[in-house]
Amino acid sequence: VCSSFIWGDDREAKGLHLISWETLCKSKVEGGVGLRHMAD
Repeated sequence: VCSSFIWGDDREAKGLHLISWETLCKSKVEGGVGLRHMAD
């Protein structure tokens, strides 16, 4: 759900992901966005 919100949910289109999920899940202090891993 979170990745669909960030990168879009269009299965037909091939998008370019400029930021990795690992980076998005880093804390803001570490340079990320502060999203949580679903396993956490």
